[in-house]
Amino acid sequence: MTFTIGLDLGQAADYTAVSVLETTSEPSSRVVSHAVRHLDRWRGVPYPEIVERVALVASKLPAGAALVVDATGVGAAVVDLFQRDRLRASVTPVSIHGG
Repeated sequence: MTFTIGLDLGQAADYTAVSVLETTSEPSSRVVSHAVRHLDRWRGVPYPEIVERVALVASKLPAGAALVVDATGVGAAVVDLFQRDRLRASVTPVSIHGG
């Protein structure tokens, strides 16, 4: 069983959204299942507080969870905040762009 936290950072009027996906697989077959274990969204929340809220979510998961963060635009600075705070999850920044 693995857990992945997804974080899409909103700016100004957009929502910031966080989700937790649990992935399990049956060792005796090729069956893999996914379950959404947490969903939340916020608007108008400062980035340092978003880091605190996501850290709280991560603290409730087993060690080894992965955090995938939208690092487009201001997201790179938020990724730095997660890495500075030594989150219980490994941080993977993802840049979203056209092309």
